[in-house]
Amino acid sequence: MLQRDDRSLLAEFQAIPVWLARTFPDMNLFPDDPEMQARILEVMDYVVGTVHMQGFSRIMRPGGFSPNQADHESVKARGLEIFSRGLTQLDRQMTQRVRVVDSLSIADIALFYVEFWALERLGQPLPSNLVSHYERMASRAAVQRALNAITPYDLRSLRLGEVAFAPQRAVSSFSISALHPGTIRRLLCHSPRNLAGKIPDSAAAGDR
Repeated sequence: MLQRDDRSLLAEFQAIPVWLARTFPDMNLFPDDPEMQARILEVMDYVVGTVHMQGFSRIMRPGGFSPNQADHESVKARGLEIFSRGLTQLDRQMTQRVRVVDSLSIADIALFYVEFWALERLGQPLPSNLVSHYERMASRAAVQRALNAITPYDLRSLRLGEVAFAPQRAVSSFSISALHPGTIRRLLCHSPRNLAGKIPDSAAAGDR
């Protein structure tokens, strides 16, 4: 959940980066081109709706899919199957591509967070095209800064929804997951300022 300057709240991963991209258009993270917008939303919806909510959530919270403790291992196995199949599908889509569309977009941030979860939280290797995308994203100064900001937490043991950053560390009001959508603010720009703050012009121009 994102608390903005006017104290209003914005929820859901897809909504938050679209709002940020439109609020700070100089970074061109959600281009006006209809085809590019469609491809961005296609990947974001698949990452969030299928890979995350249907796959990863089963692995991390099997109780949300069956109240019967005896079913939990099979629920986790099904989640891993969905998660892995989703990564394979995304890998095919990234064939001969370094980004989801022609330039860095909010879809790359969505793709990065499930790549990060695969490697850092599940210890699962990525398919080759996603390895290249992950390494390119992870080498960005803004991404490194975002990850460094959460190093006090043991990312391998965090469960969905258990991260709450203190206001002085980045976010006005955020508690979603790790690598959670709150971190997107730092992934998109240089600035370590509060999420509700304005992205500096220098950040919009660099680290693409």
